[in-house]
Amino acid sequence: MATLRHSEIAGVGHYVPSRVVKNAELEPLLNTSDTWIQERTGIQERRWFEEGTDTTANMGARAARRALDAAGLQPDDVQLIVFATLSPDYFFPGSGVLLQRELGMTNNCPALDVRNQCSGFIYGLSVADQFIRTGMYDTVLVVGSEIHSSGLDKTPNAAAWPSFSATAPGPWCCGPAPAKATAFSVRTCIRRANLPRS
Repeated sequence: MATLRHSEIAGVGHYVPSRVVKNAELEPLLNTSDTWIQERTGIQERRWFEEGTDTTANMGARAARRALDAAGLQPDDVQLIVFATLSPDYFFPGSGVLLQRELGMTNNCPALDVRNQCSGFIYGLSVADQFIRTGMYDTVLVVGSEIHSSGLDKTPNAAAWPSFSATAPGPWCCGPAPAKATAFSVRTCIRRANLPRS
């Protein structure tokens, strides 16, 4: 029986939009206070995207370039893109192929989207881990990128959501781990939630 490889994180990147929104800016919109927000969340400021400048894909690309640099890789070294988002730029085509374009990739590697919000990045790592462990790919770029600030209800009826919602991407470059190296393995557990039925 063949031994499976292990995966490792070869490079990590980040990007945050330039627009800083402090709690004081939200006070008149949400009928709240800086103190109320900080007591409940610890948050003093968050980043919101700049319309016409930031998109889910181009923010992901800015962060991905940092992850690739940290891993010592070029965009065309990537053999698979897994892009996790619930706020894509378009419903079709997926954000993964838009990321390819933003990175100027010419190798025609596969790109797939995982349309889950917070757990999407973890599922994306799980997909990357499986492809690397089986030997299908050596370099997988996993990108999670969200724009929440454009869809928020910024009125007093919104409760607390805008006070802790932000916008940012975070990519990881993953590849096979050297023998006997500390590696990662992604395992997820889903339990049935007692959610109200509609």
